Amino acid sequence: MTTPELPMLLPPTKEESPSPLRVSTFAKPEYADLTFIYGKNKAGSATWPVHCKEFKVRIPTGRQASALTSEPALIRHELTVPAGKREWSVDRDTRDPNQTVFTCTPPPGDPAAFDGTWQVELKLWGIEVNGGVGPVGIVWEESTSTTGPNGQYQGRIGRGEVSKRDDSFYLHSLRPASVAISRNTKPVLHWEGTANATYTMYYRKPNGTQGSSPATGGSWTSPENLVDDGSFTLEAKMGNEVRYLTTYVKVNNPDIAVTGITADGITTLNGAAHLNGATTTKNLTVNAANTLYAQTIEGNGTSGALKIGGKLTLSTAAGEVNVASKLTVTGVTTLNGAAGLNGATTTKDLTVNKANTLHVRTIEGSGDYGSLAIGGRLTLSTEGREVNIASTLTVAGATTLKGATTTKNLTVDPGADGYLWLKTGRFDTAAAATVNTFGPLNAKGPTALSGTISGLFPAVTKLAWNGNVYSYAVPADMIAVVRDESGKKQFINSWYGGVELFNIGLDAWEVVCVPLRKGAVFQKTTTAGNQRLDVWLFHVGAKQ
Repeated sequence: MTTPELPMLLPPTKEESPSPLRVSTFAKPEYADLTFIYGKNKAGSATWPVHCKEFKVRIPTGRQASALTSEPALIRHELTVPAGKREWSVDRDTRDPNQTVFTCTPPPGDPAAFDGTWQVELKLWGIEVNGGVGPVGIVWEESTSTTGPNGQYQGRIGRGEVSKRDDSFYLHSLRPASVAISRNTKPVLHWEGTANATYTMYYRKPNGTQGSSPATGGSWTSPENLVDDGSFTLEAKMGNEVRYLTTYVKVNNPDIAVTGITADGITTLNGAAHLNGATTTKNLTVNAANTLYAQTIEGNGTSGALKIGGKLTLSTAAGEVNVASKLTVTGVTTLNGAAGLNGATTTKDLTVNKANTLHVRTIEGSGDYGSLAIGGRLTLSTEGREVNIASTLTVAGATTLKGATTTKNLTVDPGADGYLWLKTGRFDTAAAATVNTFGPLNAKGPTALSGTISGLFPAVTKLAWNGNVYSYAVPADMIAVVRDESGKKQFINSWYGGVELFNIGLDAWEVVCVPLRKGAVFQKTTTAGNQRLDVWLFHVGAKQ
């Protein structure tokens, strides 16, 4: 038969040191003190005095987290009573391996009478706390009476609790689950550390700013996909103490963002690369179908080369490509800013966007399917150099060719600034070759044009019919091209200031080309009469 648990008449006051208790580790044992004070408090329903024959404290023992110590024999104890009071005795019982019981009693046959003016204090010290973290329940018992020293005594039980915490602070072994990961995937990190510390992982976001996120359980997965190599710093905090560990993760085929590359040897970029500053390199290669985004590139020496296996794109309109030697691009090349190509340049498709200028010495189209498309202006920077396009040359803005130019098809797109300026132009003599200039053609030097020629003339005039002749008064030195069906071979012999400017031979049977001098009157007689007669007129040399 068990004794029922009754409300204690003298609930003890419990004190522990340190609070909470620290668990022992292999390297460092930790010790605790417990103090129980009886007679200081009484239950709310009890009345003074409260007579007491004994009280007991049960301390759980063992290695489990619910026990306080695995070394009960090391516990020391002391019972203190006020001066003038009779001494009490303390008995230790260690027969049960799961608990140690301390029994405190007044002299036999003389129960203590607690009236609220004095107390008994039991102190336990030298308690080697075991290594299990968690709460420990402590049971205390009393044998008390409120009906006098000879009244009925009852056993009453109460419970208390102490907390054990691991205050040993350790942090080590931060490492990635894989030291190298695929591009655009999330890294996973592991570490060893104190369980009750607070952990934060710091990392670099894709936009370059610092990011952070909580880390728990010794494992952390990045919230961001990595596109280039990155470092990670783990912060551990416990109390006022802070510790850090850093690790690094490699990314296969990463994006590369740098302010500049300076290399005397060969530089090879296997992934997409962002060059945000000036880049100087003897040989720069971007492999595969990747993209190079650049502001300024300078070839290092006459043997230097810029070789792009994929796409070359200028990232800003203000950017510039300066290559001291040769630019070779096997894929599409787009230059959004001004570009200075001082050496021979070979590219399949070269495009300069917007109203920018491409300054070149020599450009060679790579194969029949190559093309040179200039969204702005094309200017040869040095006379005597040559632009050689195997296929099509298309220019949206004014174009100045100061050096020899060889191309199969030349087109200058319409627009207010759509002029073509030639010093020497040589166009493919194949029948399929064409020259299309939708703006004026101004040829300052000897110019040989072969093949079909169209769009040379800026104005169309319908001549007036006066009954038997068409006539036109010439305001300046001009060439008139008149639609006709004579079927005869015609020539344009252009003279200005007594000097022959150029001679154009035409196989086109449908036109008649007539050089005119200022002040002359052009007349065309026809037997048809009253038909539309269109005349294309353009200036010779400088406009007068």
